[in-house]
Amino acid sequence: MIVKELPGKWNCQPSHGGLAFLKDAEIIHYYSSEFSGKNYLPYYKLADKNLQLTIKNTGVISEEISALIKEPLFQFNKVHLVNDSRIAGIMQSPLTFTLADIKNKLPWLFNFMEGTVSALRSFAKKLKGKK
Repeated sequence: MIVKELPGKWNCQPSHGGLAFLKDAEIIHYYSSEFSGKNYLPYYKLADKNLQLTIKNTGVISEEISALIKEPLFQFNKVHLVNDSRIAGIMQSPLTFTLADIKNKLPWLFNFMEGTVSALRSFAKKLKGKK
């Protein structure tokens, strides 16, 4: 038996670049444990933690939830996509998550770092403009 990687349509994870496979998706992963923090905004309505807990706690799939399941390709929440190649390439970087943690847990440090970097960028732009 030869083991090989399945095409992306069998592992469509919208939070991990799977939107390209969504149209032909066979399996859609609504929830990724990596994105389960308190600031997580799910791509899909079915990925909502409260909705999933309701199903878990009651054991009931309501008519409203059934309707979402029947039309899985059209259950997007409002999300903000980054359309800047400089930023998109670092969105999954450990540095990005570290900065988010600093902002959340030590806002004074984040503000200091942001102010310092902002001042350095302004200084660099002025130097560049003088040449």
